[in-house]
Amino acid sequence: MDTLIAIGTSSAYLYSLAATFIPALQAQPVFYETSAFLLTFVILGKLSRRARRAARATPSRSSWTRRQDRARCPRRHGDRRPVEQVVAGDVVVVRPGEKVPVDGLLIEGRSSVDSPCSPASPSRWRRTSATP
Repeated sequence: MDTLIAIGTSSAYLYSLAATFIPALQAQPVFYETSAFLLTFVILGKLSRRARRAARATPSRSSWTRRQDRARCPRRHGDRRPVEQVVAGDVVVVRPGEKVPVDGLLIEGRSSVDSPCSPASPSRWRRTSATP
């Protein structure tokens, strides 16, 4: 697409340049403003797309920086401990409003979990002990 736009605007500009300086073509119309408008619209479109992509990527990046760093494990080593010390088989308690610190299966209870991992997926998931 960029090649097509570059060829079209360049040919319009070069034709206008020739029509300006060659006496036989001076009666012909010139297309300076058309070339300028097309290039301006393409550049503004690319800047807009880049800004939208950056705005869409910001929440997912910030969710990684605000991740839960401690897990509530009532059976081992006190009430709360670093996520790095959670091993397979540990029971982790997640209270309402907290983020889920590690992956795992729901053993008991039900709730909705906020998981904005991908833009296409819904932001809240309903989970019960019957759902994996």
